[in-house]
Amino acid sequence: MKKFLPKYAQIYSYILAKIDDGTYQLGERIPSEIELSNQFGVSRLTAAKAIKKLESEKIVIRTQGIGSFVSENLKNTDFFHLVRKTTKLASELPETNNHMTISLEEIVADTALAKKFSLNKGNIVYKVVRYNYKTKNGKTKNIAIDTTYLPKRHLNKPLQKSDLDDIFIHDFLRQHSVETLKHLHLKMDAKLSNREEAKILDVDVNYPLLVCETCVINNYGKMIATTITVADPKYYKAYVNFDISL
Repeated sequence: MKKFLPKYAQIYSYILAKIDDGTYQLGERIPSEIELSNQFGVSRLTAAKAIKKLESEKIVIRTQGIGSFVSENLKNTDFFHLVRKTTKLASELPETNNHMTISLEEIVADTALAKKFSLNKGNIVYKVVRYNYKTKNGKTKNIAIDTTYLPKRHLNKPLQKSDLDDIFIHDFLRQHSVETLKHLHLKMDAKLSNREEAKILDVDVNYPLLVCETCVINNYGKMIATTITVADPKYYKAYVNFDISL
């Protein structure tokens, strides 16, 4: 059964996201209880509960008769890095893993890619295929296939095949992107292997695989790169590490 966040929690999360993306700057007023209740179609008490939670966490300061304002004290905390600074996809055996670039090509953005990356149709996009492998007792085994799409205009240098060996895409972009990186979005799914995937990963056809799409987002909320990882779940797991200290 699908679980839904309570309405007050949805409002709370919405305001946090708006503070995080800069819509509500430090010291600025956030919407009032009445404005939030109208926006979300809830009672004023529900909206007040969300604001009270923000106030209790010292994220906003309430001034009676005036409104609620984003706390200036947030500039002295790690608030803007709580979620995104330590989120990553990693293998259970990271010390033995390597990335090997199999192919690199320049492709012309079709309608789907242009929409995904906010490009003009016809812009150039790098398509990179890499194998993630581990070595044990002198034997090498592929444990995942990465397919990355990266618009050429987002880089400060031409992309070379060797640039992406043994490095995460977002770490490479920190060094060579003309964009300001802000978020990693991870989308998890599962699938059954096709013949090509089964051959590369040395598993049976229709073997259950983990699928993870990792999207790199800039400070304007636009996607600047995406990697689709198809992995053997025996060797891969997704984990998220949250630093919740203020």
